[in-house]
Amino acid sequence: MNAVEAPHRILDCATALAAAFEPTRQVVFARELTKLFEEIHRCPLSEAESWIRTDAHREKGEFVVLLEGATEAQDAEDVEAERILNILLAECSVKQAANLTAQITGRKKNALYERALQLKGQE
Repeated sequence: MNAVEAPHRILDCATALAAAFEPTRQVVFARELTKLFEEIHRCPLSEAESWIRTDAHREKGEFVVLLEGATEAQDAEDVEAERILNILLAECSVKQAANLTAQITGRKKNALYERALQLKGQE
């Protein structure tokens, strides 16, 4: 998403974005582009409002606001691979569970092994 925002609404814009989207999503504020006091700042949405508030000059001038797109959701195959991995982890070692899940799903063994370690809390 991108938009041009007026200075008197920039704080409200940052607050609304932080309320509507994940706090870790990146946002870019480009202020006064092509002018003497041009400023470009990138931060997570959770820090956007405080960044604007820390300097009164940041509420002046026109803004272009760029919001990072949503991350890809896990596809059905990843969900199925994790389901199988969880079942096998209850009965097998991490290494065996990763090997068997790789054979069943066709997924990469190393990635499944890393995920198995996370699920077991060993990482």
